[in-house]
Amino acid sequence: MESIARINFDEIEERLSALTLASSNQFRELSKLTRTVVAAKGSSCLGEQWARTWGELTTKKQAAKMLGISVNHLAKRIQEGDIKLSPDGRVLVRSAAEWANSAKGKAKAAKSPFHVTP
Repeated sequence: MESIARINFDEIEERLSALTLASSNQFRELSKLTRTVVAAKGSSCLGEQWARTWGELTTKKQAAKMLGISVNHLAKRIQEGDIKLSPDGRVLVRSAAEWANSAKGKAKAAKSPFHVTP
């Protein structure tokens, strides 16, 4: 057993500090990966299909057609926060797909000839 007098406390403190920093960096990287996986998991297959078909953004008129609803109904869904807009006022296709995939949207969107089923 090593004598307490021979322990280099500065060295031990330095090593602990280095290990803590390394662990902290690994934790940050793990958190980033976890957030990415959670976001991907939350993305619906329908949203992915629609983004491939329609692109990430579309006009309100095209989005209404895509969803099988009127432009006025789309405006109501946007106002109530069900469907999101980009800063330039175009409809986020994945958001529209999420709404279409929801209980509120399924009945409306399923009637659309443009509706892509998952």
